[in-house]
Amino acid sequence: PFALPDKADALYPADAQERVAAERKQLKSLQDSLPALPTTMAVSEGTPENIPIHIRGSHQTLGSIVPRQFPQIFAGDEQTPLGDTVSGRLELAQWLTTPDHPLTSRVMVNRIWQWHFGDGLVRTPDNFGKLGERPTHPELLDWLAVQFVEEGWSIKALHRLIMLSSTYQMSTTYNAVAVEQDPENRLLWRRSRQRLDAEAIRDSILFVTDNLDLSMGGTLLPTENRKYVTSTANVNPLVYDTTRRSAYLPIVRSALYEVFQAFDFADPAVSAGKRMNTTVAPQALFMMNSELVSEQTRLLAEKLLSQDATDTDRVANLYRRTLSRPPSDEETESALAYVERYVETMKSHNLDAEQAHIAAWQSLSRAVLASNEFVYVE
Repeated sequence: PFALPDKADALYPADAQERVAAERKQLKSLQDSLPALPTTMAVSEGTPENIPIHIRGSHQTLGSIVPRQFPQIFAGDEQTPLGDTVSGRLELAQWLTTPDHPLTSRVMVNRIWQWHFGDGLVRTPDNFGKLGERPTHPELLDWLAVQFVEEGWSIKALHRLIMLSSTYQMSTTYNAVAVEQDPENRLLWRRSRQRLDAEAIRDSILFVTDNLDLSMGGTLLPTENRKYVTSTANVNPLVYDTTRRSAYLPIVRSALYEVFQAFDFADPAVSAGKRMNTTVAPQALFMMNSELVSEQTRLLAEKLLSQDATDTDRVANLYRRTLSRPPSDEETESALAYVERYVETMKSHNLDAEQAHIAAWQSLSRAVLASNEFVYVE
């Protein structure tokens, strides 16, 4: 009987109603003027609780209650159970990063090595157990893991150590005798060729046309925090019509960006220690026909033609921009002949001379970007 009704304003005097309305209007104005602050997902501590064993994994068949501690196979039998006042998160982090932990540093070193060379010293980065592959260089893996810990778990120091090694600085030169003995290059007798990741391919296409936006921070996902992300809301290509680096593009599990789909982006729905590396026709078709490549090669063609230079110099500039090297005499001659034939063909289709030249240089730029030399690291 003493509860206020949902709309109690009508019970106030007229002057009080006016003041309440004014205060609420001012409050809403202040709330609307608040800046959008960045947020992140986090966890909070709850009440720690030991749980019983789930026999055969069933929550309906419970065994004895077991105090919380770390797996005995790793941490041994002589353990002190975690107290009843802590969740164990901090203790888990401290245990994982102890210098004598058998796996943490090795797993990290192996993944960094894999990023540099394409394959890890253990070629099953998600599985260091009996069902995984044995390391090709166990002593090297152990030595790198020790160095990693002694350098304070510094990833930068590990990158420097690997990149200054003679192994990293090897060429990809083919050797028939070595291939016969070690066709998969497990013994690291040369540098294996690596295809760029999907993100790097897209960024490189934008970079060679001077269109890559290097600004940092922010998000491109149009969905508000805690709102449901539907595929229909994000499959619209306008969401990805940006020159920002690929690291800032939205990753929606049900509507993956077409560039990422074509070039073996990892499945966002599952954990993947290593991406697949396929060579399929849609990849070549994408480099020849996609809107992204078409738009950027046209801009590149216009940029080349805007220079006060000869066609020979334009070919040289194109190769330096895209492949970071000058063209050979044979490549220059072939490119110039191609442009000349293309221009004549376009003119025969009643295209004016300016547009014919743009189309010819755009086609040449597209062919260079679609080459293996552009998408593979030698």
